[in-house]
Amino acid sequence: MQIPEKISFICLMLLTVIVFLSGCTKSDKKEVELIKQSVMRYDQLLEAAYVMMVPGPLKEIATEEQTRKVMHHMYALKEGGIRIESELKEMEFLDINFLDDKRAIVRTKEIWDFRQVNFKTDKVVLDEKDVIHNLSYELIKENDKWLVNSVSVAEK
Repeated sequence: MQIPEKISFICLMLLTVIVFLSGCTKSDKKEVELIKQSVMRYDQLLEAAYVMMVPGPLKEIATEEQTRKVMHHMYALKEGGIRIESELKEMEFLDINFLDDKRAIVRTKEIWDFRQVNFKTDKVVLDEKDVIHNLSYELIKENDKWLVNSVSVAEK
């Protein structure tokens, strides 16, 4: 191969790599946006589920396993005669890491207001404002949809 042919070949390979990487970036950006939407939707549905004390709405955006965890927490609250009213005030996405094509870990910093309300008297038992939670969400992709599989407290 002569020098001009080598340069042409190298340029062609570089162009191919650039095109490939730019395509991946668009795809990744789309997946990141879908993941963020899933986490935000999960929090919206979680707020509603706790007000109604029914985990059913979470089935839209959470796996059966995660929905079951929330259900057990709700049963414990019901036994104590308490329901939770909450409001997500701020959410910051700290990072999103893809474990593979169908699994991702999302770390957030969230600011919530919480109220614990007695079922029978409808009186506020506990009222907390601006509670900061650093959370880690594990999401899995099923049928082209990102679902929350677990939520845990994240290290700062």
